[in-house]
Amino acid sequence: MTICESARYLHIAAGTIALGMYWTAAFLRKGKNPHRFVGRTYLIGMVVIMATAIPLAVEAFQRGLAARGTFFLYLIVITAAPSWLAWRAIRDKKDWSAYTAAVYRLFAWGNLVSGAIVLAVGSIYGATLLIGFSFVGLVVGITMLRFARTPPGRQNWWLQRHYVSIIGCGIATHVAFLGIGLQRMLPPQWNGMAVQLSFFAPVIVALIAKRWLDKRYGFQRASGVRSLAAR
Repeated sequence: MTICESARYLHIAAGTIALGMYWTAAFLRKGKNPHRFVGRTYLIGMVVIMATAIPLAVEAFQRGLAARGTFFLYLIVITAAPSWLAWRAIRDKKDWSAYTAAVYRLFAWGNLVSGAIVLAVGSIYGATLLIGFSFVGLVVGITMLRFARTPPGRQNWWLQRHYVSIIGCGIATHVAFLGIGLQRMLPPQWNGMAVQLSFFAPVIVALIAKRWLDKRYGFQRASGVRSLAAR
């Protein structure tokens, strides 16, 4: 078994576990030990997913699939950011300056630059999917930098940062799951629709979920466009 094959199987296994942990954490009582344990397990699974995605991206480049390889690397960047920030929002809940320190800014610029690269690659190859999804990184990067300029006026700012980041992680988890599974469940002639659905449906659901949570926790003024950013 090659390194890429091993990485692929481990990637799928970690993704399956992460998906299960994601919804388990969603239904557990927030702030309690079971929720924290499941949440940590989910984030560990995300780390494994991102690590095993690297050889898959390298394999794509080796096969001459530059657009696919670029997109794989892009997904790692936009997944790593909310995974890190979901954790740091809890750890730094009393220290906004620590939350928005060097690593935060690195992820902000990483999202912004990678989004611009994917937009360029998508334009070169005429890939509508890449062009559309590039705006996730662009919007997240810009919004993160804006949030880092001025301390928030609310003491519970970390709560919104946490659940927005978790929603961002959920997008990545479901995009990967649907992108692999949905195409195999539908007839071959529907594969094009399956790809589009697997990428954009989680984003739409995430926007709705974020709006609902904003209302529940009193963050109604947050705009829909900013909903994907772990600012």
